[in-house]
Amino acid sequence: MNGPGVAAATGAALDWFAAEVLGKYLGARLYGRGTIANGALAIRAYAAAQGVAVETNDASGLSYANRSTASGIVQLLWAADAAPWGSTLRTSLARGGQGTLEDVRL
Repeated sequence: MNGPGVAAATGAALDWFAAEVLGKYLGARLYGRGTIANGALAIRAYAAAQGVAVETNDASGLSYANRSTASGIVQLLWAADAAPWGSTLRTSLARGGQGTLEDVRL
């Protein structure tokens, strides 16, 4: 599954549960079964296609075993920004004064 499907599936800011369900959906689309492991595999495949190595064990980001470098995350964000669905992703992200950034003003 490509980015536009992901962006269309979300449409709003994600919480950890929604992210896990989305990961299972991606796993089902790409590998035939919607499991946590296949969702993590789909994330690794997307990251690898962008030249970024990540270690994923779930889609929610809650696993302490998930690993990426800061530069890898930046590279993925730049790739997303350049994608046709980048503006959809961008508008779904929290900004200063929202969510966990409630007390952050830029």
